[in-house]
Amino acid sequence: MERFFHKNKHLSGSDPVISVAVLPDLPYLEWSFKYEHSPEIVKRNNADTFLEACRKLHTMFQRFVSLSTGHDDGTSGIDFSTVEDRIKDITYKCCLPHDLCYAYGDPGNDIERKQADDNFYSDLITKAGMKKWCAAAFLAAVRLGGTEEFGFSFSWGFAHK
Repeated sequence: MERFFHKNKHLSGSDPVISVAVLPDLPYLEWSFKYEHSPEIVKRNNADTFLEACRKLHTMFQRFVSLSTGHDDGTSGIDFSTVEDRIKDITYKCCLPHDLCYAYGDPGNDIERKQADDNFYSDLITKAGMKKWCAAAFLAAVRLGGTEEFGFSFSWGFAHK
C-alpha cells in the first residue's frame, strides 16, 4: 500500500474526482443517496453497516446455539460488545489496507501479491490479536479467492480492469 501512495502522492488532495480515480472504494465508505420520489437524503456508512451485519450474525448464531443441543463450546454466551473492537480492528487495520493492495497491485505480479497477503496475515496477528490458526484460515481464503484467474471483483489488480 505504501508503494501505491508513494507512486501516486501527486494525485491525492481535495479534488473528489481525483480521489475517486486514486481510491475508488474510499468515497463509498461514507455516502448518501436520495430516493426518486422522496426529499429525504439517506446517509450510509459501509463500515457501520458491516459492523451491524456482524452484530446480527452474532445474534443469529447465539439463537441457533440456544435452540439446539451439542453445539455450545462454552463461548456462545459472549456479548457482542466483547468482540466488537476486534471486528473493528480486523476491518480497519487489516482488511481495508489489504483490499487497497489488491485493488492497485500490478496484474501478474505474484511476488507483490504474496507480500500483500503475508502482510495481511501478520497484521491479523499483530494488529487485531488474532490467533495464528485463524489468521492462517483468512490467509488461505484470500490466497484462493483473490487469484487473478478467477476474475472476481476483488481479485488481485481489480482496479486496473
